[in-house]
Amino acid sequence: QGDRSGQSGAGEGAQSRGEDPRFDRPRNRSEEVDQLVWHLAGVLSIDPGPFTLRELIAMGEARSQVLWNHTSSVLAMLANIHRDAKRSKVYHPSDFNPHAKKRIQPRTMVGIETLKHVFIDRQRDIQ
Repeated sequence: QGDRSGQSGAGEGAQSRGEDPRFDRPRNRSEEVDQLVWHLAGVLSIDPGPFTLRELIAMGEARSQVLWNHTSSVLAMLANIHRDAKRSKVYHPSDFNPHAKKRIQPRTMVGIETLKHVFIDRQRDIQ
């Protein structure tokens, strides 16, 4: 018994649109933009009509940041409750938040004499 397209149920023709990954992709750029607009509208729970794509993206990013601020605070609290105070560091919400900027250790400036001691004098001591 064949399907509606006239193909039999066996072989390569047996794949339906839902099983073939080629059918999951938008066919052109405008369909891709439409998908993005409706995805953002769903995430934001708003009607996308009065907003530009740029505005929807900005609102989507802001919503993501707000949600991650809350989630990362809860995760840091849970991690701190269950950590061994003697063996591990205190966790901060920024440790769990993908939107948080990573804290960069300030570089320590040292003079040439220190570098000479580390790289040259130490080599002499080893040999």
